[in-house]
Amino acid sequence: MKSRSLRYLLFPALAFGLSQLPLFALTVNPLFSDYAVLQQDNPIPVWGESEPGETVSVTFGERSGEAKADENGQWIIVLDPLAGSMEPRVMTIQAGDAEIQLQEILVGEVWVGSGQSNMAWPVRASLDGEAVAKKAAAGGYPGLRLFKVPVDGSDVRTSTVNATWVLPTEANVSNFSATAFYFAAKLAQDRNVAVGMIQSANGGTNAFSWINSETLESDPAAETVRTYWAATLKNHPAAMERYKTQLEKWRADAAAAKGKGEAFAVRAPREPLGPDHVKRPAGHYNAMIAPLQPFAIRGVIWYQGEANS
Repeated sequence: MKSRSLRYLLFPALAFGLSQLPLFALTVNPLFSDYAVLQQDNPIPVWGESEPGETVSVTFGERSGEAKADENGQWIIVLDPLAGSMEPRVMTIQAGDAEIQLQEILVGEVWVGSGQSNMAWPVRASLDGEAVAKKAAAGGYPGLRLFKVPVDGSDVRTSTVNATWVLPTEANVSNFSATAFYFAAKLAQDRNVAVGMIQSANGGTNAFSWINSETLESDPAAETVRTYWAATLKNHPAAMERYKTQLEKWRADAAAAKGKGEAFAVRAPREPLGPDHVKRPAGHYNAMIAPLQPFAIRGVIWYQGEANS
């Protein structure tokens, strides 16, 4: 099975004939990697970076398109809709002499699973986790592909995440969201179609972590959040001092219990929310949702639980 290959353009400099201009690498967003699933029956945006002004082409099966990278090197090509297919195919992206080949790509249904711990809860902790792991080890989920977004937070919209599509191996399935995985497996079985499931979740998050900055700053319904966050920032220095004191005591108590050979089941104190906290307002949206756009999907399943905490 071939892995993704890249070839880069070199631009020789004229000055002194000794140096070269910087490398301009053709790249594609990590949502397009080996084992990806593309959304069936929808236009398919494909995007990445290249040398500014360079013509980039994308070919997948009978579909192809091309576009020029803008002044910032950004390019996007929208392929015409495709019918669902379990046949693994290659996507080829070219710009000048540079080429990227993505292997084993399927076409089917793509979904995003997001929310807090109810969504992040892994398959291995579910009642059928052991049976599912055995089935995955035996190759029992051939039409599924998984994409797990790393937990992160940002004050501004980001454009990429450090992740790739993976096969449903025992390890990958066991560590994936149980809610998202069982949903995807059922969908694949009932519709006899490939399913790509994107997990973007984190436990203990308020809903405001997942809402974009524009809405939080201007929507009348978000006034409660704005008031709460202003007070949180004002009280943050004092809250951090209390946290540090509590954490120091917790560590001392844990060490003392260990020294006596005693169990210590007290949970560590949680760091208070603040300006740099991963769960700050819009933090997860900017770092874990915005980078997925405008990937073509069928829909989103959301599991926030019974309270906004």
